[in-house]
Amino acid sequence: MAIATEAPMDAQSLLTLTRWLSPAFPTGAFAFSHGLESEVAAGRVTGARAVQDWL
Repeated sequence: MAIATEAPMDAQSLLTLTRWLSPAFPTGAFAFSHGLESEVAAGRVTGARAVQDWL
């Protein structure tokens, strides 16, 4: 059984919620990159040619 709850939401809470629900929120990106972000962060992939070599 579900119980509906309502609570007042101030502007800051609404802004936080919209950020979390935004498609720009960085969740799971590393999971879909097959490790490319990790390689860039580690400095092993630094340019277009390095990306081609990595691929």
